[in-house]
Amino acid sequence: MGVLWTDYDNDGDPDLYVANDGHPNSLFRNDRHRFVDVALIESVAYSGDGRPQAGMGVAAGDYDRDGRFDIFVTNFSQDHNTLYRNSGQGYFLDVSGKANLAGTSRPHMGWGTFFFDVDSDGYEDLFVANGHLMPEIEQAGIAMQYRQQNLLYRNGRNGRFIDISNQAGSGLQIKEVSRAAAYGDYDNDGDLDILVANIDAAPNLLRNDSQAHGNWLSLRLRSGGSNREGVGARIYLQTEDGRQMREVRTGTSFQSQNDMRQHFGLAKASLADITVQWTDGTEQHYASVAANQFYTIAKEAYKITVE
Repeated sequence: MGVLWTDYDNDGDPDLYVANDGHPNSLFRNDRHRFVDVALIESVAYSGDGRPQAGMGVAAGDYDRDGRFDIFVTNFSQDHNTLYRNSGQGYFLDVSGKANLAGTSRPHMGWGTFFFDVDSDGYEDLFVANGHLMPEIEQAGIAMQYRQQNLLYRNGRNGRFIDISNQAGSGLQIKEVSRAAAYGDYDNDGDLDILVANIDAAPNLLRNDSQAHGNWLSLRLRSGGSNREGVGARIYLQTEDGRQMREVRTGTSFQSQNDMRQHFGLAKASLADITVQWTDGTEQHYASVAANQFYTIAKEAYKITVE
């Protein structure tokens, strides 16, 4: 149902994670000449208590800023969405409960999902699109709804997420049968907006009007040859507050595609140092880049310019 390319083990090549509805999930580690399914030994095939779940959407992000990509999977209702924290020691930990993502997700059936920094504080938050599979579920007498509210979690910066869905404005109060979801700065005002696709209803475009957000940077990569968008490249951003990283991906969330520009929240920082690791191993460095601008980084020209 959900497929994710990400270099989870930081060895320079892309690995493949697959969320399998009703079956154990798969993690195909890229060993250069072949792929090996290591989901069981990496502890991402099942939930922490050993159950196969009904994986739908999948996302990766370094939510705890430890330099490793973690994996988040949305699941069927009356089960919990699952956050696998990357230990960096050859296995993941199911921290869904500790991160406050288990109990809050149980009444919902999750689909599209992504990590993104909604308030530009430098820590990635989390969005989940919800909607049941069966229209008749409301007549089943189990207090389940076909149309469901989507979920927005703010990163508490302490390993936990805070459900702010009921405090995030009228756009998060809408109940539909949602499936695909993507983020992007459609109005180019420096914060990330959300587009949600619904079954038998118009999509919802949720404009981010938050007044409490920090400084930011948005980066677009450009390269010659067949990989013009720099897919697979990794970007590191350093400020006095610490280090962040992003990976340029396509085919994200669930049947979706996020904005290819990479958004970084800087909190109060006004300058940032940027390192780009291209897929051929080339590294480029840009020092003291000013905040609150859209930039393009051109590989062959080794140049960063304001859009």
